Amino acid sequence: DHMTGLYNKYEFEGDIKKYLVDHMEVDTIGIMILDLDSFKNINDLYDRSFGDEVLRITAQKVSSILPANAKLYRLDGDEFGIIITNGSETDAQEIFSKIQEQYTHQQEYNGKKYYCTISGGYAVCPDNADNYLELLKCANYALERSKALGKNRMTIYSPEIPQVKERKLEMVQMLRESIERGFAGF
Repeated sequence: DHMTGLYNKYEFEGDIKKYLVDHMEVDTIGIMILDLDSFKNINDLYDRSFGDEVLRITAQKVSSILPANAKLYRLDGDEFGIIITNGSETDAQEIFSKIQEQYTHQQEYNGKKYYCTISGGYAVCPDNADNYLELLKCANYALERSKALGKNRMTIYSPEIPQVKERKLEMVQMLRESIERGFAGF
């Protein structure tokens, strides 16, 4: 990524796929998707150039606290990904706690103050998925759950997360059908 100096989403995908076939070196692959909460407010308050600097600073801060078995990538916009090899859920929680500590108070850059928190979603292979797309989907579902629960937290993926989402989507579909039929079956 030219702005942050991190590897980008293509390297993220490539590295995960490489680890998936390299069972000699890697037993578990955890991915954590991070998203800056209300980042749009920073861009709106100042400008996109300032927002870009916030992303660069975030990349530096997060990179500096990662252990040797974790690597940071910039995915899209204000979204980052971390690959944790041979780690546990406890390791992921500790990493996120250290990241979260960096964002408990107002930050300052170039004389301008800003505040943002970070939300995360975490999934692990082979427990949650055995291929890249499914693993990414699980981590994104967990991130979405963190946002729905009020942001500024990390959620570890569980099979209940997509079940709740699917049920909500089914309910919306059933309500639409009922409305189209004059509220029949409401």
